[in-house]
Amino acid sequence: MGFETRERTVFVHSAFARWPMLEFELDIVQRELDEGAHVYFALCKGGSAYCAANNPKSGQPFIRATCIACKSRSREGLRWLDTASGRLDVVDYQIRFDPVEDELRVIVEEIQSGRQDFEAIEAQLSERKRACWLAALSGLNTDLKTSSIDLNLHRERFSLLFAEAVRSSHSMEHHLDVIDPDFVYIYNGRMPRYGPALEVVKSRQQPHAVYEYPANGFQDYLLSPDLRPHDFDSFMSRAAKSFLALPASEQQPWTDKARTWL
Repeated sequence: MGFETRERTVFVHSAFARWPMLEFELDIVQRELDEGAHVYFALCKGGSAYCAANNPKSGQPFIRATCIACKSRSREGLRWLDTASGRLDVVDYQIRFDPVEDELRVIVEEIQSGRQDFEAIEAQLSERKRACWLAALSGLNTDLKTSSIDLNLHRERFSLLFAEAVRSSHSMEHHLDVIDPDFVYIYNGRMPRYGPALEVVKSRQQPHAVYEYPANGFQDYLLSPDLRPHDFDSFMSRAAKSFLALPASEQQPWTDKARTWL
């Protein structure tokens, strides 16, 4: 009597195709397909108000032609993949749910109206939405290229970032429920589209890796299992554990080099 082997299922939460990550994502997916995996590739199927790859600057209009070109690049890139050994399904990364949208509409209206200060609005949020709030703030810092922001000057833009973060969080929850993947790949792990989604993945203790653009050059992308590359504390903690696990003879050269830094 034979035993059926469960097919490995992989979920890839991709970057915007306008950014130079698609080629690296295709490499990740092809490696999984070659091993016989069933890969679900989540991509953006278009927006209408805000997109970090379309109109990241405050006051910048959303350009429909740019959105269409981005989606086209994703579709054309995926056509290069060889699915002879595995299976590939493309899904929309963002799923909207009426109860979430109803609640979100109220919060967004409060942010934009100015009736309450930001501290009062944040204090009323659930722990999950507070994490989305922080992700939106981080995204706004990145877009404006500053760590000091008067949110009163950017109420509408901040509300769009917050809405994206909340939708991303609930969408990831939906995908994990429906797909039940063995492994998740997610880009960046920090921005409003990715940070809240990663928090859902981590809360479920889901095996995962965060990938990023190469630190040097353009060939070897960063792939960090169970690590957020932009989290300095997490990175240093992981580095310390790896260093202490080395034999004393291998630690010594690094210790000697570190003395020159002080």
